[in-house]
Amino acid sequence: MAGVSVRLVGLREFKGALRQVDSTMPAALKAGFTDIAENVAGAIRSKVPTRSGRAAGSVKARGSQRGGAIAFGGTAAPHYPWLDFGGSTHRSGGGVNRPFIGEGRYVYPTIRDKGDDIKRETDELVGRLAKKAGFTTTGGI
Repeated sequence: MAGVSVRLVGLREFKGALRQVDSTMPAALKAGFTDIAENVAGAIRSKVPTRSGRAAGSVKARGSQRGGAIAFGGTAAPHYPWLDFGGSTHRSGGGVNRPFIGEGRYVYPTIRDKGDDIKRETDELVGRLAKKAGFTTTGGI
């Protein structure tokens, strides 16, 4: 690989270049994005109030070769969106009102607050995988 230079413009090109060097690299990219998402999910879980723990337990990290994501609520905690964003419940015998906050209380504020960490960890992940694949990198995110 001496004397070879590769300029990567996007993630698609990066994944393709990694796959050409080592077929296990895309899986490592997915695992790295999952780890970054787990760091964020853990911070979110620590902020969610607990009564039974189902709402906090429903916050899950997801990863793919394209990035990370946070899932929450679902059948395990269908009340999670109400807990995070607010609104009204309409139960017989009276409902419960929780002030509506459009940006939410836990998920989106935590992602925003951890934005610099997410960027740094992503830059480190891409740099580490590129180096492992034998590429030289310059710059960063």
